[in-house]
Amino acid sequence: MENTQKETININFQNEVQIANVWIIPNIAENRNTFLWGYATVEKSALDRNYRIPIIKSSNDEYLLYMIDIDEMYYESGPIILYADYKITVTKKKFKVKVSILNASGKKIFEKEIFNAAL
Repeated sequence: MENTQKETININFQNEVQIANVWIIPNIAENRNTFLWGYATVEKSALDRNYRIPIIKSSNDEYLLYMIDIDEMYYESGPIILYADYKITVTKKKFKVKVSILNASGKKIFEKEIFNAAL
């Protein structure tokens, strides 16, 4: 019998935009070229709640963040680097949505505007 267990790391996620299903998945061609990402990493993420979640460890530490909120808005980060105990926060000001990443010590190491559009 083949071992199908995949190594995971734990990260933190906080959604400050809108209740949404969230996928945080390895940045591989299979995940970039589809809209079928499997089960949500965080289903119906509540606003301003910190989630501590296991994600499949990527071989190159690159991940993709996808979100679809209850108003059918779609969000996509492009490649982001994550390590164990990092925190991802998604925020919105006016029409701009940003992803911020804090390292395990709580220091902001990355922030960028991400794509968002109505489905």
